[in-house]
Amino acid sequence: MSNISKKLNSLLDYSSKVFKTDMRYIFKGGSLLTLTQVTSAVFGLLMTIAYANYLDVEIFGIYKYILAAYAILAILALPGIDISLIDSIAKGNTGAFRHAIFVKFRWGLLATCASIAYAIYNFLTGETQLGYLFLMIAPILPFIEAFSIYSAYFNATKKYLPWTITEFLNQLFSTLALFSAIYFTSNIFVLVLTYFLTYTFIRFSITLYILKRYEFKSEVDTEYVAYGKTMSWFQIITRGIQTIDQVILFNVAGPISLAVFSIANAIPSRVQSVVRISGTLAFPKFSQYSEELILRTLPIKMLYFGVLLTVAATIYAFIAPTLFKYLLPKYLDSVHFSQALIFMIVSGVTYPYAFYLTVFKRVKAQYIIAFINASVKVICLIIFVPLYGTWGAVIGVLAGSYSIIFAAAYDIINRKRLIRKKSLSS
Repeated sequence: MSNISKKLNSLLDYSSKVFKTDMRYIFKGGSLLTLTQVTSAVFGLLMTIAYANYLDVEIFGIYKYILAAYAILAILALPGIDISLIDSIAKGNTGAFRHAIFVKFRWGLLATCASIAYAIYNFLTGETQLGYLFLMIAPILPFIEAFSIYSAYFNATKKYLPWTITEFLNQLFSTLALFSAIYFTSNIFVLVLTYFLTYTFIRFSITLYILKRYEFKSEVDTEYVAYGKTMSWFQIITRGIQTIDQVILFNVAGPISLAVFSIANAIPSRVQSVVRISGTLAFPKFSQYSEELILRTLPIKMLYFGVLLTVAATIYAFIAPTLFKYLLPKYLDSVHFSQALIFMIVSGVTYPYAFYLTVFKRVKAQYIIAFINASVKVICLIIFVPLYGTWGAVIGVLAGSYSIIFAAAYDIINRKRLIRKKSLSS
């Protein structure tokens, strides 16, 4: 073993003792997943620069609205299957992967119907352009959602290297396709169609690779579907709340305000996606430990994590004006919004706890925390967006993010108390 390897192992062993966390596991899986998210952030930043410099502000606002509305429509495609599939495959039910593709496709037809219905509504209200756009994407929705579950398979089987490679290729090809569309045309129909067809083809290709590369059991335990339906109700809240700010801002303040907000949120949202790795890595690990042990060690880890995230957010807040000056000069008005939005990443301390709730099927707690988050965010958006426009959306996002921290902290304290009471009584 080389001196570098020995020093690295010693550092990982020491940090494991300090943070009371298996740093070897995090380094092995986390380094690859972090690499994936970093490359995703880089490609995302490049696309943000392209949008900001090549697209008309209003066109960009409409484009972002279509994607936000799609995220809500996709809720009908049984998104909870992705979560239940991780748990099911990790326990050896590999045949569920094939089965889940067809399940998601059938449920995706509901998204198609909803998109057509919304298109008709826009035609009736005089929004012809939006009507044609939603009519155009309607038949694509079942396919793009059915082929989206490949990441669940990679996560459940801990195949981080092929996951990293396929995600990189996904980001590379989609970025090239979208950049080409933006460079050669500003037609909103071409841009939207390029987005949906590109991601559908890439997801299909990765799914086909998995089916040909790995072996799957012929028998299928379909119990995962029931849990997936339960988790889908939860996803209706969580996924809907992620994009509701954009939907409300577009309908209240218009596409230009949404464009300004989207540019401001581009980097913070990318950073938050990197932070989300903490929960992804925790999912398989939590399955190996008792609930009591996790609750005993998790709070201090969350505290350390929170301090780290606060420092990172503060650093970004200082350098944001320089970044916008050189990279996004047309959107200097977005700087202050971005400096505020970056502090939403502190709510990332709750990601590992959210996955703990999923592993131990604490569905009620998940619903309560998600409901609190949704309620706080929606109420703030409804009140403040009409009053303050983009700042109102920022207030709603931050209020919703921090409500999760307080709700999770209360639930941890209460859950530890119940477990302690139960152990004393026994």
